[in-house]
Amino acid sequence: MSGRGPHAALHVASLWCIAVAQPLFEVLRGSPEFFVAHDTGPAELLGLVLLLCLAAPAACAIALWSIGRLAPEWRPRTAGALGGVLAAAVALQVLGALGGWHAALPLAAAAAGGAAAGLAYFRLAPVRLFATFLSPAIAVVPAAFLLSPGIAGLLATSDTEQPLDVTFGATPPVVVVIFDQLPLISLLDADGRIDPALYPHFAELADGSTWFRNASAVAEYTGFALPAILTGNYPERRDLPVAADHPRNLFTLLGGRYRLHVQEPLTELCPQALCPPERAPPAVRLAAILSDLVVVYLAVVLPDDLSARLPPVTQGWHDFAARDTFAERFFAPRPDPRDVVATFIDSIGSGAGGGDPPFYFLHVLLPHHPWLYLRSGQRFTLQRADVGLRNERWLDDEWAATIRYQRHLLQLQYVDTVVGALVARLRAAGLYDGALLAVTADHGASLRPGFPFLQATEASFADIAAVPLFIKRPGPRDGQTLDTTVETIDILPTLAAELGVRLPWTTDGANALDPAWSGRPAKTLLAGGATNRLTVPADLRGAVMERVAHKLALFEDGDPLQAPAAGGSTDLIGKRAADYPAAPLQVDVTVDAPELLGAVDPEGDLVPAHVTGAAVVREDAAPPLLAVTLNGVIAAVTRPYSFGAYGRDGCWGALVDPALRRPGADTRGVFAVHERGDGTVALAEAYAGDGAPRAVNLILDTAAELLGATASGFHGQEYAEGSAFRWTTGEARISVPGAAQPPPAELAVDVLMTGRPKRLRVEIDGCVLFDDTVTNRWSEVFSLDGCRLTPPTLEIRLVSDTHVPETSDNRTLGVGVAAVELRTAAR
Repeated sequence: MSGRGPHAALHVASLWCIAVAQPLFEVLRGSPEFFVAHDTGPAELLGLVLLLCLAAPAACAIALWSIGRLAPEWRPRTAGALGGVLAAAVALQVLGALGGWHAALPLAAAAAGGAAAGLAYFRLAPVRLFATFLSPAIAVVPAAFLLSPGIAGLLATSDTEQPLDVTFGATPPVVVVIFDQLPLISLLDADGRIDPALYPHFAELADGSTWFRNASAVAEYTGFALPAILTGNYPERRDLPVAADHPRNLFTLLGGRYRLHVQEPLTELCPQALCPPERAPPAVRLAAILSDLVVVYLAVVLPDDLSARLPPVTQGWHDFAARDTFAERFFAPRPDPRDVVATFIDSIGSGAGGGDPPFYFLHVLLPHHPWLYLRSGQRFTLQRADVGLRNERWLDDEWAATIRYQRHLLQLQYVDTVVGALVARLRAAGLYDGALLAVTADHGASLRPGFPFLQATEASFADIAAVPLFIKRPGPRDGQTLDTTVETIDILPTLAAELGVRLPWTTDGANALDPAWSGRPAKTLLAGGATNRLTVPADLRGAVMERVAHKLALFEDGDPLQAPAAGGSTDLIGKRAADYPAAPLQVDVTVDAPELLGAVDPEGDLVPAHVTGAAVVREDAAPPLLAVTLNGVIAAVTRPYSFGAYGRDGCWGALVDPALRRPGADTRGVFAVHERGDGTVALAEAYAGDGAPRAVNLILDTAAELLGATASGFHGQEYAEGSAFRWTTGEARISVPGAAQPPPAELAVDVLMTGRPKRLRVEIDGCVLFDDTVTNRWSEVFSLDGCRLTPPTLEIRLVSDTHVPETSDNRTLGVGVAAVELRTAAR
């Protein structure tokens, strides 16, 4: 047979389903909220499955048929090559699941395995027979996906849900706010109170409402936790977070009497009859899904070192690749939760209601990762990726855990600001005193090293389950704190009781404010996608306070800006680096995005308080502690992580108090800390930034942030020889708004590698600056005196020959560019 006839097409189709469709379906069947977030109807879902399982293999079959007609002797070779590529994809997933290797090893092993499989397919009949036995995958893979509980529910979804016919005893304004990934532990001080110094607005809310101090979530993930809150029932695995599966919920309960203002970004529990959606055309929605599935697939198959560079695929469950460049996709997924909050707060007290009372509902991805925001709402970092998170489990590095805890607590302070703004707006609209207000979180999160992020264990149960819950009843009332064992399923029955509504369905939850109710005998959490029921004793306060004590041991008074110090070197912070003796340098340190650190606008959207880089230790020296200085004063002490990240080893990060930043430019440095035998400390200067304005490297992600520059024709950012660089695809373009900086005098280009000698042409606005052959490392600074530049946008082009590496890397590569800079004056 040797790959001839229809069998070859059948083999390629079955391998495609196993190598490409099945890994995607495995992720998506466990996360139907992906389709909910994309507003995917039954027709689009079926179309997607047909496209993945039939259309793509059909394209391969047509290619094989065409080759067979034009060059019959090449058909079996082509079938073997396609089979080898798909076998390599399967091998890469298997090797990636084992983890612990640098990207090059699993890539090379998968490539070798794929080549061997392709050759065996071409030469050995038993291998082709085995491929024939795999052919049922063409039907089994899509059928298993469509029949899985979460996906089958999407196919059956209809929108006939209507408001329920109920009678209200009272109709005060109702406000329900649900935060996301907010563990109660993060809010508490040493006395078990809401910390009034760090979270004053939460503390004020607790003082004026009923704070259920022993409240807990009933599910680990939003797709189950939010329906539980809004229906009063424990979640079922087969149910999706859509109105069709939960027709009796808070929205349909209030929809017949109240005017609804709803922000519900991840779920569709408010039926379209009450919350009409703004839907894009089906073709646009399908294109958006396919775009995001590319990111999901890469996250599944690539080794950790490479997948860590991808946008986080659980942040919003959509628009992973919504922007024009990789940098924009990575740094600015939509929607910005700050915009969601602003839209919601602006809606309070606005709009005509015809006399109907308002119901304001907000579910917002805060303080949900990525952790980016200061108390003011300004960003303190551009690093969205969760360093050390692999397969939803944190790597076992205590220092990396401390840094992410610090970031989480900083963002939680912004959530406190949101609570203050919400209450202020309600007061300004004259609604607060008479409103029925509930504030809670759908679930918490565990930030412990070596633990799953969201999957609860017996040890981390309190991290995930213990959440804040405040209910303010209408009218002037004194606040109270109750230690009754309540769960988030009790919220809806409690609100209904306050409104004098008899629920037309049976709930697992109860009225938590009923004096006759003594609370629950135990805590329940539906784990593992609502398949595993975890039960623990009713009182979580001991476990909660144990984790609060751990938090306070890391951060003085729980304040994330009271920076912890790696290695216990807290006594260095606040001291001048010049006061310590010098030591020999045994480490090479780089600092990421120095142009961002040197351009500080205290009123701008970005206040760069998160300093990151990499440290490469010379010879056999141990990784040292690193002291980060601002204006000569040590602002943080950190150390490299024990694992690789972003494709490089020795990554480190540190958070400095934004108050230490000066308008304009700071001088900054990094010193290696040496503890001498007599107990004293010496510092070796490893990096110095003089604070002077520096040209922006236009190929890096920061160029979009600083200048609004856009780039095309580049592959993703990589590292070599300690430097970041990007391969071009053969023709790269960089567009820079002319108003973003003074008129340039020079253009500097630094090529790190070429792969082989290549002809390179460099031009700006059509003015050719260079057109010649370059080999490996090459750099040049060109005067722009002879060029006629044409504002308002300058366009730089790098056009070169290309090659495809003789490795598993099948990209078309031009030149590896380390820097492209527009300079205003000669250096």
